[in-house]
Amino acid sequence: MLKLLKYEFRATGRVFLPFFGALIVISAINRLLGAIFDKSGTPYILGMVLAVALMVAVFVVAYVLMIQRFSKNLIGDEGYLMFTLPVSVDAIIFSKMIVSAVWFIISSIIVLVSILIMALFDIRMVFPYIQTAISEIFSNAGSGTLLVLQAIIFIIISLFSTVLTFYMCLSLSMLFNRRRGLATVGIYMVLMTFLQTLAALGIGFFGTDLAGFLFGWVGNLSEAALANVAMLGVNLVSVIGCGIMYFITRFMLSRKLNLE
Repeated sequence: MLKLLKYEFRATGRVFLPFFGALIVISAINRLLGAIFDKSGTPYILGMVLAVALMVAVFVVAYVLMIQRFSKNLIGDEGYLMFTLPVSVDAIIFSKMIVSAVWFIISSIIVLVSILIMALFDIRMVFPYIQTAISEIFSNAGSGTLLVLQAIIFIIISLFSTVLTFYMCLSLSMLFNRRRGLATVGIYMVLMTFLQTLAALGIGFFGTDLAGFLFGWVGNLSEAALANVAMLGVNLVSVIGCGIMYFITRFMLSRKLNLE
């Protein structure tokens, strides 16, 4: 699996690294333009537009590469070679999933760094608000720390959930011999509609007498404890969703592989 990760990072890094470098350089130049010229001037505005365009491009590239690498390597022509390697289907899926999630994290960090570079002399104004937020979070040490930990877990789960959503839709497109791209889009739209309907039904359920009987004890909790319970519930549901999408993807790749 380590070799798979190495290969994936090397193949995708050739695309990401130039974008990251260009974004950092443009942000630094834009910072200089802001210091030299008036911020309402054309040079600064053009630099800002270019920087924002590159920020958007970084995330677009992350999504496109995530889809392309899975589609081309596993359910496309390269799948004949990929599935002859002496590695399990689980290792293949996990390697691609981990690499995609890592690039999403790095992309977010690079965009944040770029914003900080462009706001180098103004960022000090934000520090008091950050200190206040941290003080509020940790005012109740146990609950606050647990809530932050659960929030971090939620972000990580959400990253893998995003990746697995596309992987599942792409793998299910193997049920179709033609126009798999269109099939993938259709499956994704059906999935999103189903999830939105399920969420609406869940929200409606919490207004029923049965929900009041089952979860009435929640009303006796403090705000911090209630936030932790709610976050725990969201994380558990997200983990279950990730598990379902993973096993569907794995089943399609191991039992229903169709490379036509």
